[in-house]
Amino acid sequence: MTDTSEAFIAHQLVQQLRRDERWVRHVVGVGHSFGSAIWMIEAAGYHDVDALILTGCLHAPNPAQQAAIGAGLHPAGQDSAFTSAAPPEGYVTTMPGVRGSDFYYLPAAASGAVALDEQTKATGTTGERASMNLARDPAYSDVSTCPCSSPSATTTP
Repeated sequence: MTDTSEAFIAHQLVQQLRRDERWVRHVVGVGHSFGSAIWMIEAAGYHDVDALILTGCLHAPNPAQQAAIGAGLHPAGQDSAFTSAAPPEGYVTTMPGVRGSDFYYLPAAASGAVALDEQTKATGTTGERASMNLARDPAYSDVSTCPCSSPSATTTP
């Protein structure tokens, strides 16, 4: 899986929703983190959503933070949270205990948020990780013609 393949899937969902305008007049792409990247690529490539709501996604990469996140990943099959699911090779997740420093501004994090995030973490693929910066490319991020709201941009320290 990559950003572009997931954006194509999102596009197919938008097209299905638009088939019957009696029920759906407007389609808004809502994403957080990697989901924001998917919707930016979908909106720029297909121009078929009416608006975007994006959170947890910076337009400018932070190489030091990206390196820290990469160093905190390991194969999902090696993580006790996923061993029973036996994820295939190429699936990764964060190592236990790194989510707080990797994804939070800890002095302002809500009590219990980091622990809950650790308990409910998910997997990603190496293909997603390799294509993560694609949405930051001006060919995608500057081409979207729909209104965009990014509340996290105003709250990131």
